[in-house]
Amino acid sequence: MFFHVLTICAATFAIVCIHEFLHWVSALAMKLKPHINLTRLWVPTVVYKNTGEYGKILFTTALPNVVLVCVGIFLPVHYAVCLYVKMLCFIHVVQFLPFTADGRVILLSFNKLYKRYKKSELLKKSSDYQETNI
Repeated sequence: MFFHVLTICAATFAIVCIHEFLHWVSALAMKLKPHINLTRLWVPTVVYKNTGEYGKILFTTALPNVVLVCVGIFLPVHYAVCLYVKMLCFIHVVQFLPFTADGRVILLSFNKLYKRYKKSELLKKSSDYQETNI
């Protein structure tokens, strides 16, 4: 029984570490200068500075969730532990909802990108209007 509990804890910790590693790698690739912090329970978290480049932040935040959901789709189930890992990967769909930290950052990034897009469209329309009136 102890072995099963230990295996479940190890699998959970491994998925969390993979999730944070994917955040770290994508933040490095996007040049966001990530740092790895450890919580009281020795769980890693990745922190990077908000540079205002919301496309990069969106990519960095969403990538681990997309990758782990895809892993969950393609992971074969031969043992109970594989089923548990598959379930943990599928749970990352919840990470897109705004009540999680990743979900809030994704929503904020989409919002900021949309506002920039609308502002650029308005500027484009106003410059087109000014050109036609000259």
